[in-house]
Amino acid sequence: MLCRARARLKTSETPAPREITYLAVINGDDLWISADVPAWPGAELVAVRRKHRDVRPLPAPTLADMIGQQARPSALLAAGSLADLLTAQDEGIWDLAVRAPGHSPVRLRLGERAQLYPVPPASPVAGSSGLIITPYRTADGLAALRVAAAPTSVEVSELVSEPGRLALTVELVRWSGPEPTALVLAQRGGTGRVSVPLALTDRTAAVTVPLDQVAQEAVSTPTSVWDVFVQSSDGLTRCGRTARDVSDPRRVYRYVTSSYQPPATGPVLVFRPYFTKDRYLAVEIDTNQQAAPRG
Repeated sequence: MLCRARARLKTSETPAPREITYLAVINGDDLWISADVPAWPGAELVAVRRKHRDVRPLPAPTLADMIGQQARPSALLAAGSLADLLTAQDEGIWDLAVRAPGHSPVRLRLGERAQLYPVPPASPVAGSSGLIITPYRTADGLAALRVAAAPTSVEVSELVSEPGRLALTVELVRWSGPEPTALVLAQRGGTGRVSVPLALTDRTAAVTVPLDQVAQEAVSTPTSVWDVFVQSSDGLTRCGRTARDVSDPRRVYRYVTSSYQPPATGPVLVFRPYFTKDRYLAVEIDTNQQAAPRG
């Protein structure tokens, strides 16, 4: 249980905040903040919209949030869903501050050794509210959140990688303009290309990659990487974000290595899908192995 020391505060005295020690936005939806502040009775963490008078109290963590967590007695915490806090009308910069009863919010510095997430090479992603929320340190050392509308994206909601089969489900998010008609695997730095027709229902499509075609295209380059796109009349859009079966989407995630045995003598296709550091889907291909002749 989080214990907070209690101190008497004179009404004429403005409390002196210290700093934020932990600031994270997880998967675009969940906010975690820990601030090292004096023990002010009734103090709370808030977000203050820059150049506006809008002040939003940040949610306090629940008992479930605190299971397994260790916090110092001087820590003031916030944890909860950003979808309940910010909407598409809230684009802009929000400074993080502490507010004690009877006082105006006081903006907090981001500690020199503070943990900040995400940071490069990880990149912020859109949350369920359709916003990209980026935590950062301002030029004068304050802690802030940058809120922006997310662009159109194609999300991989499911991916199946097993011997002889590579299949995925893609969803169009915030899509405008002509719908894509094909899923495309394009060889990075090469000329290989495999196109598979898409049949969309409610902006969602399930597709199985024809591995025999991939093997034929990849035979001239023993090892290669293939990026995954959808194609419409407006051009190519990369497939990204994370599949729902990824246990820890904050990290680069690679599926197990699988293989495809061609129907005739030729190279065995060894493949492994993965999500890049910037959260796009790619497939590593190796055709160094030769299939045994069929009797």
